[in-house]
Amino acid sequence: MEKKIYLYPMRDEAALKAKSPYVAHLSGALLKHFKIVNYGNNIKGGILDVTRYFFKANIFYFNWIENTSVPQICFFFLFFAFAKVFGKKVVWAHHNVHPHRNNGKLNRYLIKFLAKHANYVVLHTTESLPILQLKQDDKRVVYFFHPFFASAIGGLPNLPKEYDLLIWGNIRKSKGVDGFMQYLADNGLLNRYKINITGKFESEELYKRMSAAYGSETITINNKFISAEEMDMLHAKSRFVFFPYTGSSVLNSGALLTSLPKGIPVIGPNVGGFKEMGQLGFIATYNTPAEVLQYVDKPAEALLQNWGTMFPPYFEKHSWSDFGDYLNNKLK
Repeated sequence: MEKKIYLYPMRDEAALKAKSPYVAHLSGALLKHFKIVNYGNNIKGGILDVTRYFFKANIFYFNWIENTSVPQICFFFLFFAFAKVFGKKVVWAHHNVHPHRNNGKLNRYLIKFLAKHANYVVLHTTESLPILQLKQDDKRVVYFFHPFFASAIGGLPNLPKEYDLLIWGNIRKSKGVDGFMQYLADNGLLNRYKINITGKFESEELYKRMSAAYGSETITINNKFISAEEMDMLHAKSRFVFFPYTGSSVLNSGALLTSLPKGIPVIGPNVGGFKEMGQLGFIATYNTPAEVLQYVDKPAEALLQNWGTMFPPYFEKHSWSDFGDYLNNKLK
């Protein structure tokens, strides 16, 4: 029987590639083996969109469903009951410890409900297992570390190092950048390290405040989107890539998955996918800002010993194509 899958959320193809890289890559991986019945069609009415495809799909695959509103969640429970009656399979991917938005009791309950009752639970880090109270040998668990976005590793130009730390990506309060810089300021260390902070700030107010508080000859702060070419240049000029994430919902990071294959030492928090990569020896992890500086004060090459020998074969087994093959084998 042909595997027909409904994928949530979904956008038109142009917006999908521009605004939803995870779903865009997931769609490409699934299309190798599945027919995505709603591919390229914008969602209409939130979760109610499933009614348009209920009898066209036998698998319903949800991402970030727990972020929706209470009325939408109530409808989802109704959909879930009908899905069981009609033999539809429900797949749910766990992306965050708790919902990014609408973090109410019903939203948190939905996470527990899906962890217990979904036909399949997709995990991109083993750190999800204790959070969801699941065991890896549970037949419903589909564990595959988050696929990498790059098609190859390394390839950076050989440039002189201009920065001790590169902090890049979307700059939000939850990312912990402001807190780390304040730690440096409180300890008289702002002029000790050369730091480049480049990314799109969540607000102009945050950008101006951080620029006024920390901008100097040693601290570069840019509020802009980064092109792929510029990203490579920034990595090549930096001794370390640093992720000062402090948000309580952190599990994985698209920025980590982009930086890790480039071959520049990465320092990240001891949580979620960062912790898993640290346990494998691919990155350095920290629990306190002081531990970050201990890494920075040492030669960067010390953090690349395991990366050079062990990361390439791991990378080769964790492409989006590999993920699609894995899903095809697991989702029956």
